[in-house]
Amino acid sequence: MSGTYLLYAVIPMLNLNAGANIVIVTINSVLFGSVIPIISSPLTKRAYELIPDDKRGICSALLGAASLVSVPLGGAIIGLIGDALSVQGYYMVAALGLCVLSIYLAFNKSFNQSEEGLAQTT
Repeated sequence: MSGTYLLYAVIPMLNLNAGANIVIVTINSVLFGSVIPIISSPLTKRAYELIPDDKRGICSALLGAASLVSVPLGGAIIGLIGDALSVQGYYMVAALGLCVLSIYLAFNKSFNQSEEGLAQTT
C-alpha cells in the first residue's frame, strides 16, 4: 500500500499527459489489488485459528461493523487532511507512515510469534 501512495505522489512530478497517468494508475491498481487476497487469506486463517469456536461469530460481526464504520469515518478524516495538505503531500505522508508501520510490525517480536509462543504466553 505504501508503494501505491508513493507512486501516486511521484506521478505529478513526471509531468506526463493524462492518458499516461491513467495507464500507470490502472496497472498499479491491478497489481496491488491482486495482492490483497494473497495477504488476506492467510491473515483470516490465522485469526480463525486463534479465536475460540464459540467466539468466532461475535468477532466476525465486530470486525464487519468496524470495517463498515471505518470507511465513512476515514473519508471524513481524509477530507479534513485534504484541506490542510496538497494531494501530493498527503500521499507522501501516508506512504511514509505505512512504511514506518510495516517496518515496526516486521521487527515486533510479539506480533510475529508462532502459535506455540502465543499458547505459552496465555
